[in-house]
Amino acid sequence: MTARWRREFGPHGVTVNKPFRRARSTARHVRSQRDRSPRPVEELIGSIPVRRTGEPSDIANGCAYLCSDGAS
Repeated sequence: MTARWRREFGPHGVTVNKPFRRARSTARHVRSQRDRSPRPVEELIGSIPVRRTGEPSDIANGCAYLCSDGAS
């Protein structure tokens, strides 16, 4: 849907972004990651350039920025 909106609204000067939902540090996400993947959470964190999972506030702050005039 995001790609479609980019094509449809981009020519009108509208940018479309979506938050990246993976690698959050909520307890629910950590449990589901352990259930779904044989890959340990520590290994997942080691594959992330900043060596940590995202906090809910990281996602919220990113969304607030994307909705601001500064994101154009």
